[in-house]
Amino acid sequence: MGPYPNICIDRFDGTNLKCTAFFLSHCHKDHMTGLDDQKFETALKSRSDVFLYCSEITRLLLLADKEYKPLGESIRVLEVGTRHVIKIPNDHVDRGGCEVAITLISAGHCPGSVMFLFEGDSSTCLYTGDFRWEPNYASTVAAFKTVERLKEIDHLYIDTTFCVPAARHIPSRVECADATVSLVAAWLDRSPLHQVAFFCPARYGYEFLMREIATRLGVKIHVSAAKFSLYEQIPDLSGLFTADPREARVHACSPKAYRILNVRPCAMWFTTKTGREALKRLTPASPRGLQRVCYSMHSSYRYVRWF
Repeated sequence: MGPYPNICIDRFDGTNLKCTAFFLSHCHKDHMTGLDDQKFETALKSRSDVFLYCSEITRLLLLADKEYKPLGESIRVLEVGTRHVIKIPNDHVDRGGCEVAITLISAGHCPGSVMFLFEGDSSTCLYTGDFRWEPNYASTVAAFKTVERLKEIDHLYIDTTFCVPAARHIPSRVECADATVSLVAAWLDRSPLHQVAFFCPARYGYEFLMREIATRLGVKIHVSAAKFSLYEQIPDLSGLFTADPREARVHACSPKAYRILNVRPCAMWFTTKTGREALKRLTPASPRGLQRVCYSMHSSYRYVRWF
């Protein structure tokens, strides 16, 4: 990474294996390339001072997959919101290294997702990873401030997923949740047989929406046994889900039942011409039985430019 060539973030193959400090911002496959490769495991275990750093929840999600379990002993958890000073080893054991202060900042993208703020003699760098913040949130982040003013960021690595004019505006998560909860409530009120199924392409990232539905409607969300086990270990999610389909009328898996409303939380579709028109309603009607609701894990074009 630029001023800190021995730091590698979210890519764990090729020449990056020569790095001596590895960081994982969150558990989405497009940020985990090489993480399950034997070459990366070898690079981690070849020295006693080389580690993979991440948040506690990211570690939990990562080690839930058997292909990543061999990395367990080499993972170091950094507490979110706390300034940590760690040593970044040189690429030769006998040549010392440098100390860098690192702060993990909640990114709001999916459970455990974080930004990394690096502060050292070489430079101050911010790596956002994928993030979803609401307007003005950045001004509340303590890590960006000194006693007198905002810190100067020398190098910025930013999520540009929706950095296109078509995604200039994305409704807030609360607005999207309001529309989705209303949609779900209206369907469930039709009869005790009516159920709702959410089609969620990404493995993680819809938890905010699921939590809003569960808490506002007083229902539990049916998920797989594996996800249920993980969610029970996360305080913000514990008690809101079930692995028993008989205990729920809202499913975030693949239920087979009668009178089901199929809901797909998404954002990319809403950047198309048809989607932009539908965005005015947040939950456009679909004649094919699939109901799209606007829900983004990334910040809008307007927000990224402001950031």
